Amino acid sequence: ALRANPRQPLDAYLRASLGNVSYFQDDYQTAIAQLNAAYPNLDRDELKAWALYRIGLSQQRQGQFEQADKTFAAVQQHHGSAVPAQRAKEHQGARAFFVQLATYAQPGSADRAIADLKKQGVAAARVAGPEGRAYLRVGPIASYTQALFMKNRFVDKYPDALIIP
Repeated sequence: ALRANPRQPLDAYLRASLGNVSYFQDDYQTAIAQLNAAYPNLDRDELKAWALYRIGLSQQRQGQFEQADKTFAAVQQHHGSAVPAQRAKEHQGARAFFVQLATYAQPGSADRAIADLKKQGVAAARVAGPEGRAYLRVGPIASYTQALFMKNRFVDKYPDALIIP
């Protein structure tokens, strides 16, 4: 569709769509390029906010933490009331990744899981969450690729694991 040289705003919508698909396929370099090309020509603030936020996430996942922080700051500055701006604030300042394997209602359950992981040579920790919950996390992990590997290593036992940030 882009080869047909569509006019705006169709070109921007196509590029934003391609950027979003690239992001969800872990092709962060293409996501950054396409979302950056789309951003100035998107005609809805909500779409611009999501595009800029995903640019920041893609930068972060490529280890470009300082650039990601600048992008997250821009999301907050230009799109302060949008959901992506709130999420950008949560990601700002991160310099490593963690794999959150599980959430427990009782801290003791998390401690037993930590002991089991330590037997496997995995550094795990319990993090206090809201309402007394305990999060079981592995990390810090230097790169997103390594975090993804760690998540996949435990997918059978912890199918709801997620990578933070």
